[in-house]
Formats: sequence, C-alpha cells, structure tokens
Amino acid sequence: AGYAYLANKKNILEIADNLLRPTTGMTRAEVAETIYRMKMIEKNGLKQFINELSLFEKELGERKR
Repeated sequence: AGYAYLANKKNILEIADNLLRPTTGMTRAEVAETIYRMKMIEKNGLKQFINELSLFEKELGERKR
C-alpha cells in the first residue's frame, strides 16, 4: 500500500476514481507513460509530476524541428 500511496501522491499513475485496481493490468502505453513521468520527476528534481510539464516538453520537441 505504501508504493501505491507514493505513486498517487507523486502523480505517477493515472488512477481513475482515485481507486487503484492492480488486477486490471496496464497497457504498453500506460507503462510507457508511467516510466516517462518517473524520469521527468527525476530529471527535473520535482516532488511530483506536473501535467503541464508534458505539454512543455512536447512544445520544445516541436521547436527543435
């Protein structure tokens, strides 16, 4: 329960209705999103993932093209 609490607090997982359903499993996209969020928290020294950060990163990628 401790890991689930921490993942929810840090906004690492998208949990619908604030209920974690571990028997449901995760899609490849959900696993990739979870890894991305964890890496962004680590890379930027954040306390939790901020959804706007994802949009910011996408904008930077488009500007570099």
